[in-house]
Amino acid sequence: MTLADLIDRNAAFTPDRAALQFEGARLSYAVFARRIAETAHGLSCRGVRGGDRVAVLAHNHPDTLTLLYACARLGAMLVPLNWRLAPAELLFILQDAGAAMLVAGEACAAALPPLVAARPGLRLVGL
Repeated sequence: MTLADLIDRNAAFTPDRAALQFEGARLSYAVFARRIAETAHGLSCRGVRGGDRVAVLAHNHPDTLTLLYACARLGAMLVPLNWRLAPAELLFILQDAGAAMLVAGEACAAALPPLVAARPGLRLVGL
């Protein structure tokens, strides 16, 4: 059983119940479960497998939580990065974790060039 299975279970029993509320928007369990499945499929199509590390550099948003559950579904580990860290600190975490992919929010785009330059094999995906 994964974290995503818990969302699927709630979606089966109470699909219209609110799973998340963010900035006045409400996301039902059914919609949240669908987004998790779609995100897991997208990650899988991009080569993410069980045991992989997927880093995320983004501000708090429901998409970040969706990514957490999608990684859990695949057996991958989400590595959250603090957007307040300096590029050298972010790079250390990426290297230490062995991240195969970096998912980045639009607001964090300015921090990406030095990270991608230092880690040429790192796959970059927008959140």
